[in-house]
Amino acid sequence: MIENICPKCNNRARAINYKKNDKTYYRRLCDPCNADEKKKKKPKWLTQGYKKKTKCEACGFSADYTEQLTVYESNNSFKTICLNCDAAVKITNKLEKKKSDLKPDF
Repeated sequence: MIENICPKCNNRARAINYKKNDKTYYRRLCDPCNADEKKKKKPKWLTQGYKKKTKCEACGFSADYTEQLTVYESNNSFKTICLNCDAAVKITNKLEKKKSDLKPDF
């Protein structure tokens, strides 16, 4: 039974993964410790050093709170977009570029 104890907390039994041919296979950790490990994972953009900007790169919205912005990933390049643009990206599956106020010189 000692082999079935969670190595992280040394308190609870490890979670059962499955049973096959009268042998029980256990997960590495117990359920509460496994849930804690999942919560601690950082998003890919944060681990690669990208910093969330304060402005939406698609529409130019300036956010008061960082929760109003999210990071969009496309081909390992990251863009900071607002939640409104995020909903549009999920529907169309593409990020629209912001229209600039530059006019042609001809």
